[in-house]
Amino acid sequence: MVLLARRERWVVTTAELRAAGCSPSRIKRLCRAGWLTRVFHGVYLVGRAVPTRDERERAAVKACGKGAVLSHRSAGVRWGILPAYRGPVEVTAPTQRAPRRGLRPYEARLDRRDITVKDGVPITTLARTLVDLAMVLDEEGVEFAVHEAENLRRLRIRAVDAAIARAGARRHGLPALRRALDDRRPNAGGLKAGLERKFHRFLHRHRFPPSKHNVLLELAPGEVTELDVLFEEAGVGVELDAGPHMTVRGFHRDRRKARRLYARRRLVVLRVTHRDLDRHEQELAEDLWAALGAEPS
Repeated sequence: MVLLARRERWVVTTAELRAAGCSPSRIKRLCRAGWLTRVFHGVYLVGRAVPTRDERERAAVKACGKGAVLSHRSAGVRWGILPAYRGPVEVTAPTQRAPRRGLRPYEARLDRRDITVKDGVPITTLARTLVDLAMVLDEEGVEFAVHEAENLRRLRIRAVDAAIARAGARRHGLPALRRALDDRRPNAGGLKAGLERKFHRFLHRHRFPPSKHNVLLELAPGEVTELDVLFEEAGVGVELDAGPHMTVRGFHRDRRKARRLYARRRLVVLRVTHRDLDRHEQELAEDLWAALGAEPS
């Protein structure tokens, strides 16, 4: 039984014990002696009375039977895209399972492309986990999960799109997930140019003073950088971000550029995205006027 327990990470089922040669009476004796602790019906922890979170999740998956996988918030925590979750273990199974204390089952026949194994536990893929989270979290929670997946460099937008398609387009919560993905889609050809045109129209609508565009600035002998928009008299520059920076190198390059523009040219650099123009135009206009130290004309 020790070999079985080690192989199964100290979480075993009645069926596994019986297959290893334990009779029902011996299982009862082991429970009375404290060698087995019942976690869920038919699932036991070997050698200790209190399971860890990992062991409770393994027990929950086993308790839901063949084809069950860790999912939703429990999967989100295991993938590292949600903070600690203190609710019942969430599991998806192909057949309906009754809720029980410490376990919240969902019924769904998942496509095999939406299932993987992590740390020895059957679990929904990160893409499918994001789809499931969209159905149980509010928009802020969905945005947080997508942001964390991006920070971990595990966000694959095409994979999430495919998981959405397999889940069904009309599922509750998916609009919030689509919005979060749209904000992070990689740059396509002409996207930066499109943002530049949009920003120019924004400047014209709000009657900002004249500015220079795509300006080359010397930071040091032999070191030249380009700034998207420059309000030279006010000492304010604007960088247009057409899409997320998906590399650590890009992140640090942009921060170094902003630092050196301020240190060498006393230029304050504001960063503007499509989302700023689409959702926060008035706020952006007020901030830019404030940075220029002027009143709207």
